Amino acid sequence: MSASAASVPAEDDLPIVLVEDDDSIVASGLPTSAQAYLRCVGLTDPATWAAFGLGSVTPADEARLLTPTQRRQLRPSGIWLPTRDPRQPEAIVGLVRLTPAQHQHRFVTAPAGLGCTADLAEATRIILCDAPLTTLRLHQAGVRGLALVEDPAVLPPLLDWLATREVVLLSHKQRGLEAMASALGGVPHRAHLIGNQVERLGDEVRRLLALPDPPPPPRIDPTPHLLHRVWQYSQARLRAGEGLDALGERGLAQADLLAAYGAGYLSPDWQAALSKADAAMMAGRRLANALILPAQDASGEVVDLLACRLHHGGGLMGCWDAPRGLVGSRIATACRSVILVDRVHDLGRLWANGHRNVLILRGVEDLRLNAARLHAAGIREARIDTWHDRFGHVSACAAAGIAPSDGPRVSTLDQDAASPDDDLPVVVLEDDDPLGADEPAAIPEAVAASDPPTGNPPAAPPPPLVLVSHDPDRALATFQAGDLTYVVDLPFDAATTTLEVLVRRLGRVHRDRFDLASEAQRSRYADAAGRRLEVEAATIAGHLAEILAQVQALVAPRVQPAAPLPADPDTAALLRDPGLLDHLVASLDHAGWVGDDQAKRLGLLTLAGRLLDDPPWLILLGPASATAQPLGLLADCLPPEARLQGGRITEAGLYHQDRDALHHRVLVLDDAARLRPETATALRILQSRGALTFHHAERDPVTGRLRTRAGEANGPVALLACAQDATPLDGLAMSINLDDSAGQTALVLAAQSRRRQGGGDQRAQVVQRLRGVFQALVTQRVVIPYADRIQFPATRLEHRRDHERFLDLIEASALLHQFQRTRVDGAVVASEADFQQAVRAAGGVLGRDDEQLPERAHAVLVRMRQEPGRTWTQPDLAQALPNFSRGTIGRALEDLLRCDLVLRHGHGRGRVARGFQLAEVAVPASFSSIRLLPAGVQLRRLPATAQPLTGVSGYMSGSSPDRGVAYA
Repeated sequence: MSASAASVPAEDDLPIVLVEDDDSIVASGLPTSAQAYLRCVGLTDPATWAAFGLGSVTPADEARLLTPTQRRQLRPSGIWLPTRDPRQPEAIVGLVRLTPAQHQHRFVTAPAGLGCTADLAEATRIILCDAPLTTLRLHQAGVRGLALVEDPAVLPPLLDWLATREVVLLSHKQRGLEAMASALGGVPHRAHLIGNQVERLGDEVRRLLALPDPPPPPRIDPTPHLLHRVWQYSQARLRAGEGLDALGERGLAQADLLAAYGAGYLSPDWQAALSKADAAMMAGRRLANALILPAQDASGEVVDLLACRLHHGGGLMGCWDAPRGLVGSRIATACRSVILVDRVHDLGRLWANGHRNVLILRGVEDLRLNAARLHAAGIREARIDTWHDRFGHVSACAAAGIAPSDGPRVSTLDQDAASPDDDLPVVVLEDDDPLGADEPAAIPEAVAASDPPTGNPPAAPPPPLVLVSHDPDRALATFQAGDLTYVVDLPFDAATTTLEVLVRRLGRVHRDRFDLASEAQRSRYADAAGRRLEVEAATIAGHLAEILAQVQALVAPRVQPAAPLPADPDTAALLRDPGLLDHLVASLDHAGWVGDDQAKRLGLLTLAGRLLDDPPWLILLGPASATAQPLGLLADCLPPEARLQGGRITEAGLYHQDRDALHHRVLVLDDAARLRPETATALRILQSRGALTFHHAERDPVTGRLRTRAGEANGPVALLACAQDATPLDGLAMSINLDDSAGQTALVLAAQSRRRQGGGDQRAQVVQRLRGVFQALVTQRVVIPYADRIQFPATRLEHRRDHERFLDLIEASALLHQFQRTRVDGAVVASEADFQQAVRAAGGVLGRDDEQLPERAHAVLVRMRQEPGRTWTQPDLAQALPNFSRGTIGRALEDLLRCDLVLRHGHGRGRVARGFQLAEVAVPASFSSIRLLPAGVQLRRLPATAQPLTGVSGYMSGSSPDRGVAYA
């Protein structure tokens, strides 16, 4: 079936509406443009059009009722609505013109008659309305006896006829009702103000018009972002003390339990804190006056909120009909065996008895959904203590490879395991936990201690050390032994034993970094912590030895082999080559881009880095004749689906891309200097947020109402561009000058001659080979285990940005060599060879410690520093720097003169400049090189008051903005 578009004159701003060829609307006598307008304002019923005579006015009627001048002045886009005398409805006595522009309407003829159906005279109740569109909408909704009063002057001739009927007046405005009431004189009537939307009419008017109740609004599902905000709000309410009494009555006021599950509480009036749109999405979700537990997917995103209504049996109720996500995901990664329950009361009772491996489920469907995830997290045994469908739970565990055991009811479990004298545990929180580390007593004790026993009971054994939670994304593990809580940095591998340990007791904290494998260092830490926390040092020393063993067990089994190679043997051999990047650089020489080895390395790493969460951006600086070929060659090395190339791009072109059109692609710009400021701003947002979000208004094709729609173009995106001078992207991207010297020109000419002498053009072969390499790469996380051993300049503000870019280059090199690198938990492990590749690519581009100098001036300054006492002439510098032309060296010297870094000798009126010499302040080389410290040597970290430590010993891509390292 084909579709035809209804075209509308541009001056009327009508939307284009698609209708089917056999649609009943097309069969009407109305023009197509008129049909489009009526559909846009919600009038879709052809029977309503026919009842009021829309499309029934003939040219003969126009000739009879209009003057020739009026006919010439009519706009073709209008619609005729004829008016009639209801006592003689067969004759048209007037014409009302409906104009789509601003929904205007007026009598074109002299005011006479009502806009009505032919059977209006049969009605005993007449409903008079002064708005034509509302009149038509009410008729379409089923109201009968309607008539349009375009002008109150039409009513006096009909007073005798109206006096015999019940009259109702409807209008959008009070003055409209008053005008019609005045025209009716003494005729009895009722008047009501109404809106222009039938579905929003009040109950009194709906009863008067005999309209059915409006359908309920469609249910809008809450977004993960809204669920996350509601969860954070519930945690804030719990920290403020709401719901503690109810939690205490149910035995759930246990701080470590609430922290491990990320629990919150929502009061009965919690929806008052939501906006109108958010409240509509959360409508019907029964979360009020309940304990809130978040359910998270494998990536840690909140996908459901589980409400336990404390006075209704302790069951769980989610936001969805079917279970989503996993409740208590932290516990699932910290244990090999778990106890499965399906009631919150049972969870609280087991937790109070010392069990820290209790997972709560929403039934068998929840277990079937998450069984494979639990098995992948390392759980191999499960004790089934559910109240419903035990056999189903056992079967689901067995199907996933988890050994089930059908234990006794939780009501009889370990009733004497907890000492009556024990206080509730102190909250187990990391420093940046959402529940707030600055509130050690956020959940006060809610259970009173029982009467002390008589006699001399035997001394209770010391509480065992228990792994409470394991957060692999943040590389943290939390242990608890009684009222002592330990938070430990997890190392990258089991061989690393120098870790940061935080111990907390009763609001007091002791933190230090030391070698847990050294007994002497453990003793020193235990003595210091014992004095601060008032605990025996021997107790802490024993816990530290246990912590080391458990930490090594957590990280030991994670190493995995490198990724499998692609099927193509040539590509596989190339990807297996340790000198892969050098080989690719040489291949670009054969394709026609000679020289500029550093620029080639940066360009290739930019192409590989497109798969990172924070891809590198690169601008090639130089004349168009020098940058056009390298830019085109690098772009051709990517498959078409991995790049987005254009000579000019606007901000609208970025914002209105398909949702994933920019995701992990390379944006290639032919001239970054020509970007508009709005486009540069959009690119800045895309780089910082990883996405572009926009809102626009559009008209609903059915109701005709304007509505706001949100769109999003997801990144991240890499950028490769060229420019001749400064660009709006300066500061966002790395930039490198291409060689424009005479020597480079000679190399280019020689390469062109070789291709013409029979050497052949190898560009196609090189592009095909490199495209196969980049097609084989896949998106993976990257780990830099030696990130805290990288010595990077830290004297200027720009070094913060440069350090981030340098780490991006290391990650890009690791991704390029991913088939040669080891993987840990699905992440590629960067080797020290990747550091060396990043240094070769970034030398002189990142981490410079001079003044903010152009590339050319920096190169001249470095060369002059090698012989600080020498007086240089321009020919001397041209000979020492063969990659720079005489003009480039002259501009570099001018830059240095402006910064007072170079002195000019022998200049003045009538004298010829003889040479240039370094100024005294420029003689010391203030820049420091980028280097990797030996293993076991780490950079000094800033004190906690100046720069809080994140607790990450190695860097995991995307896990922390500052990558876990603070430099002094």
